[in-house]
Amino acid sequence: MLCIVPLDVSNEWYRKTAELARTCSFQGSGEFLCSLMLDDSLCEYEKVFAAIIDDSVVGFCALVKESCCDSDDEPWLDFLFVDEKYRNKGIARLLVEAVCEYAKSLNFEQIFLCTATHREYYEK
Repeated sequence: MLCIVPLDVSNEWYRKTAELARTCSFQGSGEFLCSLMLDDSLCEYEKVFAAIIDDSVVGFCALVKESCCDSDDEPWLDFLFVDEKYRNKGIARLLVEAVCEYAKSLNFEQIFLCTATHREYYEK
C-alpha cells in the first residue's frame, strides 16, 4: 500500500529517504538533498515528502525556499524522484499534489518550478 508521508527529523522515514536521495540516479541533486536533510539544513517551512510502499521509500519530493534557478521567487517544488521500478504508477503525481497541498496550508498562492528536463511531464 502506498503512503505519502511528510517528513521531519524525528520521523522514522527521514534517514531512509535521505539515504535513497544519496544513492538514487538523480545526477547530484539527490546527494545535495541528502546533505540538506542530514545536516538539518532545511529551514523555515521547507519539507520533504516520501512515498512509502511496503516499508520501503520509493520516492520523494520537497518544498524548498530556494532553487538552482536565479530567482527571488519562493517556494519551489524541487527534488522530485521516484525509483525506476515504481515509475508510471502515479506516485510522482501524488508527491507533487502533497507538496502543493502543503504549500496551500502555508497560504502560498503559487509554487515555482525550475527544470531543464521533463518539461512535458510538469506541463500535464
